[in-house]
Amino acid sequence: MISHPPFAALADPTRRAIFERLLDGPRSVGELAAGLPVSRPAVSQHLAALRSAGLAVESRDGRHVRYAAVQGPLDDLADYASRARARLAASDGRADEPAPDAAGEPDRVDRVIATLHAAYPKLDADSIAIATRIELIGRAARALLERHAARHRIDAVEFRLLGTLRRLPAPHEATAGELARISLISAPGLVKHLDRLVRLGFVLRRRHPTDGRSRLVRLAPDGIAVADDVTLAHLPTSFAAAFTASPAERARVGALLRRMLDDQQSLLGAGTASRRRSGS
Repeated sequence: MISHPPFAALADPTRRAIFERLLDGPRSVGELAAGLPVSRPAVSQHLAALRSAGLAVESRDGRHVRYAAVQGPLDDLADYASRARARLAASDGRADEPAPDAAGEPDRVDRVIATLHAAYPKLDADSIAIATRIELIGRAARALLERHAARHRIDAVEFRLLGTLRRLPAPHEATAGELARISLISAPGLVKHLDRLVRLGFVLRRRHPTDGRSRLVRLAPDGIAVADDVTLAHLPTSFAAAFTASPAERARVGALLRRMLDDQQSLLGAGTASRRRSGS
């Protein structure tokens, strides 16, 4: 029997459904209860179990409480699953011994790649490992950003809006349409998040001086402080290996990532052009 707290916490289907909603960003009890066949008190009990297992944290906004998912226990679950798959594959004679990492021990990606390489021997295992680690880094970075943002009662999308305004020249101001274009956040979602940032006092709204139909959104002093705090807390800690790497290491990794990104954007561009030609 598995006694690891995250396994026990996620064994309940309702609790698992609540946790999966938290994966999309911080939520209140009311938001989590909407659409579920359970009462708010029941949701609160499930959230207490998730917090006890380390899968969720809470943050307060006056009388309002929001909950956010935590990445760490998921890594433990993934590591267990990777080890279980590797042992099963080894017992069936389907996997080679995974290559050790820099510390001399296989990590969980190595164990997964060993089984994948056994199924697709023509694919280079080291290349698959690089792509897999990039995907996992992206997932973990998002979860860590949510954690840093939750300390200020905002989610990752709201931080992106603050960060977008912070990067604009003083007075850090733009229309909602400009923000949507720069931040790549859809207009309906953007308005909802801006309304909340206004309530928190992180952004201000005022009428556009030359366009009566538009309003300008300006970063408030508290918003500048939050944007700076989250940025300086998130980047150096979540990507510590990059910040502590040597210039030569950063140059090599940067060149490889740039080529990979260029390749993917070219493929996406080709797909978009093909759909336009076909009229779909």
